Amino acid sequence: MITKVGGRVLGAVAVVVCALATSVAPVSAAGTVEGAGSSFPQLEIEQWRSDVAKRPYSLRINYVSSGSTFGRQQYIQGSVDFGVSDIPFQLDEISQAAARPYTYVAISAGGVGFMYNLRDTSGKRIGFTTANGGNGKQLKLTPRTVCRLFSEPNMQWNDPELAADNADIALPAKRVQPVFRADGSGTGFVVQEFCIATAPDVWAKFVDYVRKTPVLAQGFAGDPFLDGKPSSKWPVYAGQAAFAGDGVANVVATDTSGDNGITYVEAGFAEVRGFPNAFMKNAAGIYHYPDSANVNTALKYASQNADRTVTLDYTTPDPDAYFPSSYSYAIVPTSGIDASKGKDLATFLNYAVLQGQAKADRLGYAPLSQQIVDISLNEIVKIPGAPPKPNVTSFDVDSGSVPPTTIAGGGDGGGGNTGGQVNTGGASTGGASTGGAVAKGGAATTGGAANGATPTGAGGTGATGTVSGAAGVVRRAGASGPVTEVASAALTRSGGNADSLASVAATTSGSAPNNAEVLITLLQGAALCGAAAAIAFRWHRSRAVS
Repeated sequence: MITKVGGRVLGAVAVVVCALATSVAPVSAAGTVEGAGSSFPQLEIEQWRSDVAKRPYSLRINYVSSGSTFGRQQYIQGSVDFGVSDIPFQLDEISQAAARPYTYVAISAGGVGFMYNLRDTSGKRIGFTTANGGNGKQLKLTPRTVCRLFSEPNMQWNDPELAADNADIALPAKRVQPVFRADGSGTGFVVQEFCIATAPDVWAKFVDYVRKTPVLAQGFAGDPFLDGKPSSKWPVYAGQAAFAGDGVANVVATDTSGDNGITYVEAGFAEVRGFPNAFMKNAAGIYHYPDSANVNTALKYASQNADRTVTLDYTTPDPDAYFPSSYSYAIVPTSGIDASKGKDLATFLNYAVLQGQAKADRLGYAPLSQQIVDISLNEIVKIPGAPPKPNVTSFDVDSGSVPPTTIAGGGDGGGGNTGGQVNTGGASTGGASTGGAVAKGGAATTGGAANGATPTGAGGTGATGTVSGAAGVVRRAGASGPVTEVASAALTRSGGNADSLASVAATTSGSAPNNAEVLITLLQGAALCGAAAAIAFRWHRSRAVS
């Protein structure tokens, strides 16, 4: 029987798995498809690579995760068969890219999470349950405070603005340690774009500061950043930390280097390491965790561009939306690739946007909408040697044969987690008093406390009601199969308490084999980096403010 397994230990297991999966450098081999680029969809890409390596596909796909800028450059140079980027080619790249005709294929959607490692004045971890050494509270941020955290060199965690948004937490008088991307990052570009749209005064002050300090801000002469536009690069000053790819998450997850730290990553990267993402306040005044339902709601307001990428809207006052949320795109050739390799690449991408989307949620991503999937399939067939476009008519979430039915740009889009919302009888004293309830996704008026936090299900008062209960541990349970459903039920009944999880699991009904060993089953099935620790983290983190 499982007695007690620390979420951090499970997170470490997943990090090791992830490191093994991504440390192999690409090699030139007949029949091997080479790719490189964004770290944002890395967890999904590693899952898809693992999946298609098996029969009936038997495909060999290599991928180097080194940032969006790297992916675009490698594609231009012809060093890879496909690149991956969170943003399209930039103005200084378009003419070079034209020499190798291409199209964009949306393959991944997710929320940009603000992963942090922080303790309150008593030394208890913020964002962790009391059973796991935490204070049972979650850090809440606004667009303005996020932009300040990454632009003010000497900001402290007990800053009055942060303290006002987190009145239930005794924030420490410690200097904020922002951890930046050292490489050209699409995620960084999105965060800058988000700040320009939501906190223009903060960002203008930062740009002006950078403009006046060219010695510290290396490599920014002529960069669009200095013109007040988003850039893949971020100015880093003396005493600040910068790392490539998911190295930023590794640093924040380390007690010594990560203390008082915060970084920007795809939300799943925090989850696989057993660390929290902050709740973000949207334009409607509601705090949300970067859950798939909230991300999908945000992305339905993106507008389609002629090149099949989208322009994101960060200010839509939808109470269910999480911002910033973003897509990642594969950059694929429309000519100049061997038909046999083109077929393999197209088959891999078809899998990614169809069957692969059934695994998005459990990895910390959001499934692509049906409309985006259809657009992607139309672009995939432009690859030389690509098989005919699959006939997609319905979605079977268990087999993952075709995409989800949520349609971007219209209709409900980001509505509640089908089959996954629980604790629906929570008290209604919170939401209405300070920002209104959230109709879908589980604000305190409909969902009570998030399942990974306080087991009482009470909505709390004031601030609690503004935090969406959609961040509960059960997210689209049906999409993850019966084993995860059993784990989710156990998580709910245990109230996130690690000590009681084993006994609850032993009596949880369900169709999964060996219910008492369900977490071990999940671990054994996690050849994919992140799946196991994502589940483990959901039962040790506090996903709503108590």
